[in-house]
This record gives sequence, structure tokens and C-alpha cells, in this order.
Amino acid sequence: MKKVIFFLFFSIYLYSEESIVSLLENMQKAQSKINTMQANFFQKKKSSLFENPQELSGVVYFKKPDFIRWEYLKPENYIIFVEKEKFQIYYPSLKKVKVGKIARLRGKIFSILLAQEPLVKLKNHFMIELRKREKEDVLILTPLTFKLKKYWKSWTLIIDRSSFLPKSIEILEKDGDLTFIEFKDVKIDITLEEEIFKLKIPSDVVVENYIKNIQ
Repeated sequence: MKKVIFFLFFSIYLYSEESIVSLLENMQKAQSKINTMQANFFQKKKSSLFENPQELSGVVYFKKPDFIRWEYLKPENYIIFVEKEKFQIYYPSLKKVKVGKIARLRGKIFSILLAQEPLVKLKNHFMIELRKREKEDVLILTPLTFKLKKYWKSWTLIIDRSSFLPKSIEILEKDGDLTFIEFKDVKIDITLEEEIFKLKIPSDVVVENYIKNIQ
């Protein structure tokens, strides 16, 4: 009887691992075909620093190999430009730009999530749990390494089962802060000129170095 129970448990474990790998591979295939992407996003941030959750919205643009423009429109306008490990944050109303570099390990995680590297590499950094819903899959990523545990408790990705693209991401930080981002009106392989990913800094804008790596 014990052997039967052990066999059933082990079979379920293997099935779960295979399901996770299969999903990651399907996500990889879907994302590897994408050259450009544009989507509206809604972001909700809960933090001990704020009495009420912050709600923000805007548009995100992506262009291979590594250009990202993350533009907040409400309640205030500012834009994050990312190219490889470098980023710029432009605050038009303040006439200020902050520049810096993404921490190497966190940059590695982001590059994997953007399918610039095989998504199965997530297994090197996270314990991955898969839960299935009617039309979507839920991936729960729990950090394995000390360096990642310093920043995050978990990442939860909701994956559309038809497109294999993320519908939303929820990031729980070590200090309890929670960031939820939902993507809507996703447009794939539309024309996006490289210029929209490049910041032309006006002459009256102050440039500052970001004092810490972006999370």
C-alpha cells in the first residue's frame, strides 16, 4: 500500500513538473515570435508608506531585442526608458531625468521573463507552482536564492491559455509591499519606430544619477 501511495505521489509530482515545463516552453514559443508589442496597463500598489493603495495607468511598449518604454499617464505623467541594463526615468513636469543601471541579477530575471533567454531558466532561481483555471494558468514563483529573497517573497503570473502571454503580474516584496499590474488591449507586431524608445533630453532638464538599482 505504501508503495502504491508513493508511486501515485511521485507520478503527480512528475506530471506537475512536466506541466510547468510544457507551459514555459509554450510561453517561450509565443513570446519568441513577437517583435513588437504595445499594451495598456493598470497598476495598483499597496505599501506601508501610503495610507491608501496607489492606482496608476499608462501604456507599455516593447521592441526586440531589449527596448522598453513604460509610460505612466495617470495620475501623473512620467516615462521609464529601458535598454539592456540601462534605464532613464523622465519626469516632464519636474524637468528632471534620473539615470541608472538595473542590478545584474534582477536584469537577468527580467530578460528571462521577456523570453530573451529560455523561460525554463526560471527554475534555476524560483520554486514554481502551477495552478489551472478555466481559461488561464497561474504561475507562482517563489525565490530560491538568498539574493532574490532579499527583495521578493513571490511573483504571481496569470497566463492566457490561448495566447500564452501574461494577463497580469503580482509582485509581493519582502517588506510586504504589493504591486499588481494588469495588461489590456495588447497589440502584437505593430510598427514601432526605434525613436520612441530613445529619450532626447531637453536642454532645460536636470539629469541625476539614481541612487539605487531599480527593482
